[in-house]
Amino acid sequence: MAMDSTTNPMMRSAPKPWWKEPWPWIVIGLPGSMVVIGFALLGIAIRNGDDVVNPHPYERGLAVGGVILKAREARAMHLQGNLRDEDGVLTLRVVPAVQDATVSLHLEHPFRASLDVDATMRRIGPGTYEAKVPLQAVQYSAQVQTANWSMSGRWQPGSTGLLQPGESQPTGVAPLDQ
Repeated sequence: MAMDSTTNPMMRSAPKPWWKEPWPWIVIGLPGSMVVIGFALLGIAIRNGDDVVNPHPYERGLAVGGVILKAREARAMHLQGNLRDEDGVLTLRVVPAVQDATVSLHLEHPFRASLDVDATMRRIGPGTYEAKVPLQAVQYSAQVQTANWSMSGRWQPGSTGLLQPGESQPTGVAPLDQ
């Protein structure tokens, strides 16, 4: 009777080493790929921090008190302003005309604090101020102020924005009666 290799235990081939088998690599690969993905997500989270959280709410609250006093002064002066841009040059017209040499402009980006714009606008005529600033096509929360008065409102490049005395509100929040 002749024996073939399937029935004779002595004629079987030697087992392969474990690293030549596919199953250990599948078992190691699945958790290993999750570790790689986890580190990739951690890197993305570190590079793209969330700017929505205000790190100093107490200090911001103290600053709002000063803005409210300046808004009251602007209201007493019956000030209104129009903000528009032409080719990256912002023009502010204040009515009635004020004689301040400069005004401070703060444009708050709706999503990223790192894209906020702060500029000093210089007077080019009675009640008219200009500044050259880089802008994005988003709706900014705009605030213009001097040492004595403050106006704010919503503004988007390419349109004319009306600024009035008062504290600007975050996107989606109704303005408060003052």
